[in-house]
Amino acid sequence: MATWLKMRSCVLITVVVALLGCKKQEDRQTIPPAGDYFPLTQGSNWHYTPDNSNTGFVLYGDVTGTTTVNGKTYSVLNYDPGNTNFANFISNSLFRKQDGKYYQLITNRQLYFPLDEPGHFEFVFMEDNAPVGTNWISKIVGTFTFSNGSVRMEEDYDGKISEYYPTFQLDDTHTYSDVVRVTMDMYSQSFAADNTRVGEVHIVYDQWYARDKGLIKTVDYSPSGFAVRLDTLELH
Repeated sequence: MATWLKMRSCVLITVVVALLGCKKQEDRQTIPPAGDYFPLTQGSNWHYTPDNSNTGFVLYGDVTGTTTVNGKTYSVLNYDPGNTNFANFISNSLFRKQDGKYYQLITNRQLYFPLDEPGHFEFVFMEDNAPVGTNWISKIVGTFTFSNGSVRMEEDYDGKISEYYPTFQLDDTHTYSDVVRVTMDMYSQSFAADNTRVGEVHIVYDQWYARDKGLIKTVDYSPSGFAVRLDTLELH
């Protein structure tokens, strides 16, 4: 009996150790390793190609310098101005990184629903070395004027780290290491003067970022959505 109990204890200890080992391994897999998931060195260039039948254009992006807005320095990422619906980048957009978070700064005319109030609006779209499930919320409030009147707008630019891939097969010729999928959830509501909601729009898209490579894929799930994937990359 003593021998059987001893063997049982050993088995239980082995199982517990194995489970703890699996848990630690799982934790490591769900936290992307440190690195730059959106490199913005001046002169770097990304070239994208369509990834579904709803997309008939080719996109590119290149870092053209830096600029300062409200005392903060941003990298200027220029996109093809002929294609205005690539995750709402219009002509060029401004990006910066602080404390592991990546921020995009866009003007009142670049929002999904342009606001009357002039100025720049900033929201988080990615975070380094954060576990799967990390989320952030940015709310933008203003007014939008139609031909027959104005409404109050509330726009939520929410994001979440949805998944981490140690290895990610983008297509037949491109494989990347340490890829993070970020889901951006943009919800817009409009309200009349009596605070009655008169409209709403919900847009969701996924973006995949590879460590030290940047954005490699985007899929927009809206009715007129699109999908693009990285074709060539030149970093400086």
